Amino acid sequence: MRTALNLASAVVYYLSITPTPLSARTMQQKFEQACGAEIEKLCAAVKTDADQLKGCMMAKRTQVSPACMKLFDASE
Repeated sequence: MRTALNLASAVVYYLSITPTPLSARTMQQKFEQACGAEIEKLCAAVKTDADQLKGCMMAKRTQVSPACMKLFDASE
């Protein structure tokens, strides 16, 4: 679970969702709920690099749930 939190934090950083701590925390929670298990399963080797994480998830998009992919697509 710790890795999922680190990965979610990296995604939040990548998305530059930092206008307020609350919105960043909310976005992190959304990623944890929608993507945490999939990140662990599909891209566990990518620890904290947000660009690599996004690339990994995009490369495996056919294996990623629609809810999770929607968050990644919104970051483009």
